[in-house]
Amino acid sequence: MRDMNMKPLTKTVACAMLACAGTGITQAETTSSMRWTMDTLEQGDNLKVMINDLNNHGQVTGYITTMDWATRPFIRLDSDITQFSGVTSGRGTKINDDGIACGYGLTDLVFRFDESGPEAIVLVNNIASAYSNFEVNEAGMICGSTSSGSNAFTWSPDGTTELFNDFTIEDMNEAGNYVGETDDTAFIRRDGVVELLDGNLALSIDETDRVIVRKRHASSVFEFTRYDADSDESEAVAYIQLPEDHQGWNSPSFAANDSGMAAVAWPVENPKQLINKARLGFWTSETGLVEIEVPDQIHFVIFEHLTESGMLVGRTLHGTNYDTRYFMASPEHGFVDLSQRMIGADEPMNISSAVDVNESGQIALTIYGDGPNAHYSVILTPARAGDVDGDDAVGVNDLLEVIGNWGAWPAGSPCGPDLDMDGQVNVTDLLICIGDWD
Repeated sequence: MRDMNMKPLTKTVACAMLACAGTGITQAETTSSMRWTMDTLEQGDNLKVMINDLNNHGQVTGYITTMDWATRPFIRLDSDITQFSGVTSGRGTKINDDGIACGYGLTDLVFRFDESGPEAIVLVNNIASAYSNFEVNEAGMICGSTSSGSNAFTWSPDGTTELFNDFTIEDMNEAGNYVGETDDTAFIRRDGVVELLDGNLALSIDETDRVIVRKRHASSVFEFTRYDADSDESEAVAYIQLPEDHQGWNSPSFAANDSGMAAVAWPVENPKQLINKARLGFWTSETGLVEIEVPDQIHFVIFEHLTESGMLVGRTLHGTNYDTRYFMASPEHGFVDLSQRMIGADEPMNISSAVDVNESGQIALTIYGDGPNAHYSVILTPARAGDVDGDDAVGVNDLLEVIGNWGAWPAGSPCGPDLDMDGQVNVTDLLICIGDWD
């Protein structure tokens, strides 16, 4: 049984320590940093377990590579993985909040599935060999296209299927309206009618048919606008001039959500270093484009997903060796390197991919394991502010970890008792722990 006198006692001790230190810090001023606990998906005898999508309930889909080199789609709605062997070289790609997923196989098959199993819905030539941009909305509608733009499809639960040539679908909303690119021109299709837009690519569509459009003026100039299909009006989001020496692959990264927020990252010239520096900002109509601080050595950013509340995950190239790192960013929490924020990890994790983030702040990652093919996947869940050991409780053990590691916390070490990640274990961390006491 927990000692009910412990919390008042520790508060008294902390106040005494503050008085002796003369810091002037109060509990109201302390701020913890984002840290996560890890849930590793059971791998068993499989070579790989790869998550491709995460919904807002922590449910995932992806694929498993078995010991005989077959790939099977899987779904995990609770703690157990359900895998299916009926789809040749199958992979799950997207899952909605009702646990309905979609995926593809190497026989040009697109399928939907839940725990009961897969159901073939459409055959699309070459969709499996070069898939991209699969979506499944909460109404159960599914769309997708090849990365080359040679084929695209939409499917509705009533069985209605449409196939398109020379179209790439980028996004679909709950009404089943969608956007993308055809013949290097952005388009929106709503209520069965295609409208060409002023730009090269339509990136996203929200629930009120507002569309983010990218227009490329030259190899190094990009303009992003938000077009309102109802009012036929546009507003500027970002105008980006890339450095003259930028590489062709080093284009701006962009993501948007249904809450009227967009995120954009782009490189700028950095005359003090041999590499360009990345900049990252979040945009709304009310605030405009507001930048957040990005570490100096990061010079290229790719986005994976932006939630409705503004949490973003992606990857970066870092330093002169172009090391790949993975991050979470938001206007509230700034830029967070994920590799050092996992409670229970003995050393920074060797991340293979940052797949997705949901509204609860859970993040799906794939990790490099031992051996050339030993990948495994984890789901990170935000830890409590004062939880040092990751047991989802804050008590004496966490307090002792803070006191026992008082002083400097080595740079590059995994997260531990340094709860605010400032490189010091001190009174601030003590107060965070006490303020979150069970």
